[in-house]
Amino acid sequence: MLYIEAHHHRFDADRILGVAGVDLYVPSLNFVFGEALGRGRSAIISLFRLRQDFYGASQDRELYLGRASKEARARNYIIED
Repeated sequence: MLYIEAHHHRFDADRILGVAGVDLYVPSLNFVFGEALGRGRSAIISLFRLRQDFYGASQDRELYLGRASKEARARNYIIED
């Protein structure tokens, strides 16, 4: 993420959102759903813990997509639906 922020001028985009299917964490926390660089132009979200089956429940596509959308919004990466 730091690389993307430092070299943002190489990408033809206002913002860049990375989407990962793996679990993310930072040293001070057990896990994170996503991270952004302040009000920077780059962020990453993890879909890993957003799936119902992670918690032993049956899959729910609509709930999963809603959670992913909320995580992107939380990082200011979705302006409109």
